[in-house]
Amino acid sequence: KTTRELQTVTSYTGIFANWNANLDGVAGNDDPWDFGSGMQYPMLKYDGMSTAPQGGLAWGVPDNWNTPIIGELVTVGLMDSSLRKSGSRWIWERSDNGDTWDVISGSRNPTYEYAPSTSDANHFLRARVELTAGGFAHTRNLGGRVKNASTAADATQGAAIAFTSGNASPQAGTDIVATTPVPSGASDARLGWQRCPNTTSPHTDCAYIPNSWCEIYTPVAADVGNYLRMYAYYETSAGVWTRHTSAFTGQVAASQ
Repeated sequence: KTTRELQTVTSYTGIFANWNANLDGVAGNDDPWDFGSGMQYPMLKYDGMSTAPQGGLAWGVPDNWNTPIIGELVTVGLMDSSLRKSGSRWIWERSDNGDTWDVISGSRNPTYEYAPSTSDANHFLRARVELTAGGFAHTRNLGGRVKNASTAADATQGAAIAFTSGNASPQAGTDIVATTPVPSGASDARLGWQRCPNTTSPHTDCAYIPNSWCEIYTPVAADVGNYLRMYAYYETSAGVWTRHTSAFTGQVAASQ
């Protein structure tokens, strides 16, 4: 079986349908397997011992990042604070089948972030954390194949994002508040902000701002002299993505 087949099922179904067993002779099966989060291999339970992979679990932002989008930052990290403090770096890999993986050139990134490129389109992604002390801790597999949200097949333009306050004359250190329209039936969402040196279309020189996953953003010194805008992607139950963007803010001024 492939890696994806082994990691996708989270209960006694599919290829694991016959894995439950009566181990003690008492009526009823004993549920001896822990299937994890759907991004882990099934592991045997044993007298209450933890079945977490060595190094502790990894997380992603959003946690269930099941459809990476070209250009949209993915953030990962370790839940185990002691390992985070010991030093680590993430190594990103891509696969065309979810089973055989290749390291992405230049992807060793100590900030735990990666923005899929056009070379990643229609591929699976995963990140492995390499500990400074040696060895690997945990692998974070991203669920779906990378999509290009600029194509009609993957995303359609949605209603515009509106600002509530702080956008006309933004200043470093002062919140900008936006509101996003949520499409009916939306099942997943991606929120973020961009920093742009100008407002000239097609905005190819805009940069995605790390860790800006909220409708409220507080400009920092790096934003001074630039323009900001918010974006959001929503996925419907039918798997269709809608893209929403705001107008640009005014030019960000230094704090006063």
